[in-house]
Order: sequence, then structure tokens, then C-alpha cells
Amino acid sequence: MRRSVMLLAVLLLAGLPVGRTLAASTQATSPTLSWTTLAGYQLAVSGTGWPAGAAVTLSLVKGSVVQSVQVKPTADGTFEVGMNHVNQCGILMVEARDGAGDQAQLHSPAMMCPLGANPPPVGTATFAVVKGQEVGSAQNPPTQAQLIAAYFKDLNAHHYRQARRLEATCATTVSLPTATGRMRIVLGAAGTSPMTVIRSKRFVRAAHITSVKRVANVLTAAATYWIFRVGGTFTFAYPAATPAAQRLTSGRQQLTVIVRSCGGTWQIDPNWDTVTLRLRTAR
Repeated sequence: MRRSVMLLAVLLLAGLPVGRTLAASTQATSPTLSWTTLAGYQLAVSGTGWPAGAAVTLSLVKGSVVQSVQVKPTADGTFEVGMNHVNQCGILMVEARDGAGDQAQLHSPAMMCPLGANPPPVGTATFAVVKGQEVGSAQNPPTQAQLIAAYFKDLNAHHYRQARRLEATCATTVSLPTATGRMRIVLGAAGTSPMTVIRSKRFVRAAHITSVKRVANVLTAAATYWIFRVGGTFTFAYPAATPAAQRLTSGRQQLTVIVRSCGGTWQIDPNWDTVTLRLRTAR
């Protein structure tokens, strides 16, 4: 009590607005990061006390490998991010940092994985912003169109490994419009999709792109994927054992290509050659 009276006297003598000063000190909060539980996610973190609307970079650190996603907190300064495909063997850290220098860290307890365990490769974790807004999710179509153009340019030059680096490294579920309604499908990561037996795009012998147009009416509420119509002239050469139903026809045509976000990075969905995505979608 005596200490409070002395503080009040000092403020009065200094001519400071007491009410405003005390209120500001009461409201001041430091940004925090904590573990939480979100259905459908292997790990999840919650942030509180962050400046509303400021870009916060959330990073998952495993040894020398760092994966990040940027998120804007809600009006009350909070956000939630879920993570899957996380290698939890050993120690990992989650760090959040904004442009003003505010930061917070979380360390997981060391976990010993049993002999013979098959954890996900380090660096393949996926992120989902459950509360707040993913920064960059509204990336403009020209940037994504350039990604598509670079991808098919690599395929045309038979740089298949380089093209594969642009393919999605995470799995997701999307809702596609069709002539009779909407269809939900699961899209796998590069080289792991159960939708096709074709793992490589080596069957693409030529790809000359003439147009890349976004299908505007299929943007998801979370803006985690965009659908494009890619027009051009293509030449395909499949192995003899490839069933006819799984082959694309060479010639001039439009392909349906999805660009989606994996860990905050826009990548090409590798399933554009499958039967499912060859269905005619709404224009």
C-alpha cells in the first residue's frame, strides 16, 4: 500500500496523467505462444497478445531445418495454427516473431522414437491457419501464372526433377465445381498421390503454353488453393503398360491445374494429369 501511495505521489509531482498511465500499464501484454489441441492436427499452437493485423512469422525449427508460415492475428491479437506431418523425434522448437521485434518460443520435450519407427522426413511438415489469416494467401494470379509457366517450361525441356521441385509437398482436400454440383477430392503430395499410378511426368514430351486463366468462382474461403485453365499444345508419350483411361490425348487443349499453398508456399498440384481433374469444371 505504501509503495502504491509513493508511486501515485511521484506521478502527481511529475504532472503525468495518472489514470491513463495506470491503464496503459494494466493493458500492456507481451505476445505469447502456447501448445493447444486442434482436432485433425498432430500439433497445434495458439498465439495471444500479438498486434492485430501485424504479420507474424511462425516457424517450426528442427535442427538446421526451418519451415515457416506467416499469419495475421485476429482483432483480439490471437491466432491458431495446426501442423501435420511433423517429425517429433528428438527436440523441436516453434518460434513466432513479428516485424516490431516481438517474439515468443516453444520447446517440445525430447521424444525418443523406438527402433524401426518411420517418422516423416524433416522439412515436410504442413501448416494450416485455423484462426487468423494466412499472409500471402491472396497472392495475385500473375505470380501464380508465372509459377505455372515455369513448371511447364521445365517439363517441355525435360527437366523433370526441376519441375518436381515446384510440385506440392503436402496433401489436402479440395471442392471442385462440376456440371452437376460440387465434388470433394483428396489431392496427394508429389510422388505419393493414390489417384494415379503415374508417379513421374516423364510422359510429357512437349508443352507449349499459350494461356493461363484463373477460374474465379472456385476460390476457397481460406484461399488455400486456386484453379487455373492452362491452354496450349501438348505431346504425351506413355509407357505401353499405361491404361488408356489414364492417358491424356496429345494436341491442343486446356488442362485444369491447381496451385495450392503448402506451408505458406504456393506450389503446383501434381494431380493435373489424373482422370478426376480432367472432368469439365464450371467456367
